[in-house]
Amino acid sequence: MGRSFLNQKMVLYFDTFIIDDKSLKPDYYYDQTRRRKLERLVRDSDSVYKYRPKLDIVKYTLASYSVLEWAEVIIRYQLEDPVEYNHLDSFILGLFPAAKIFHERSDSCARYAENLKILKSHGDPWVFFSPNNDHPYVGNECDSIKRILSAAEFIENKHQGSIISILYSHFTEGINTTDMAKRLWARYNETFSRKVYEDSDCVAIKVNKFLCDSVQIFRLKTLLRIFTSSITEKRVVRLEDTDFYLSNKFDHILVIPKRELCRHFDGYFHYDVWGSPENAPPPLFIPPGFFEGEISIRYGYPLRKSQSVNINPDSKMYSYFDVAGADLKCSIDEIPLSWLSRLKDVTINPDCEKVFLDAIAKKNSELLWDPWGKTPIRNVVGSIRHFVRSYVRKMFFFIKNTLNLKEN
Repeated sequence: MGRSFLNQKMVLYFDTFIIDDKSLKPDYYYDQTRRRKLERLVRDSDSVYKYRPKLDIVKYTLASYSVLEWAEVIIRYQLEDPVEYNHLDSFILGLFPAAKIFHERSDSCARYAENLKILKSHGDPWVFFSPNNDHPYVGNECDSIKRILSAAEFIENKHQGSIISILYSHFTEGINTTDMAKRLWARYNETFSRKVYEDSDCVAIKVNKFLCDSVQIFRLKTLLRIFTSSITEKRVVRLEDTDFYLSNKFDHILVIPKRELCRHFDGYFHYDVWGSPENAPPPLFIPPGFFEGEISIRYGYPLRKSQSVNINPDSKMYSYFDVAGADLKCSIDEIPLSWLSRLKDVTINPDCEKVFLDAIAKKNSELLWDPWGKTPIRNVVGSIRHFVRSYVRKMFFFIKNTLNLKEN
């Protein structure tokens, strides 16, 4: 299209509360829900996926964001354990020397509105809104996000009056809601969508409800509108807590990248849509030696080596399910961009065929696009079924409410 993205402005707005892991009640981690069992299996494993303190995960997340270009960086955080403030401040300034740091998180609409006003000096920038602290950037390059911002501005000009936002995490879910031939269309809270734009970097869908989940990039004016107009009096730490969430009073267009930008650190075991845990996008880990700049990678070896990141696309299982499995099953070229400056060494098995492994890695990555493997026809049938159920349900409640009014 020839669109320019040289003047794109995006601000990192990180606003979160960081728990002290030691204060977690045992029953929170050791309850018997399916999600906790899976998370426990992963984090108690003898692998790179083993448990890491929340503060390390926050640091890893922020380090992953440091490879992106920001017009400004705002870090608002509150620690349950105040002893760590100096340590984390020093770490943040090492990543973002010009960052503005505040030791307070927003917990109401009024506070969010007041704290976001500091960004008005940039006009109406895109805001990478992050009230979460555990969605690291996993991309292996940073130019695609600029092109996606450019596409979002193109869509803004074409659909003036609509709220435009960009989904930066939950890739597999997002990409499978774009049309009726996708597995998750209409599965979430009766949200129906239709495609309004597509290019090589992203697809945009118009949805019937405002999906303002807190893993998106918004215009500043959109965030200010939400927090100044919401009348809720309850505690607000995410956009999902506001009156705007899932409202059908707004014209919302959601831009979904065609490559994964960020991923939830603990994966997505809390969703029951994958069919089996092996199908779910794997959780993340902090590579041994990441903070010291001494990451060691072994590629294409059949056996794991401790204190290294073992990558083998041909492995049958991940190391958190099987001690003989690989830590990653991707191509060596797909490692996160934030790892590159922290590498100590990369050892490639001289007996492996890289072309063969790359082909398998490509097949593995296709699971992120579609972990179910259902035919488009079956997905369409399922989507129609969900649509009809939703319509019948609405008609039932409409008739019921009408009859109740007549009785009164």
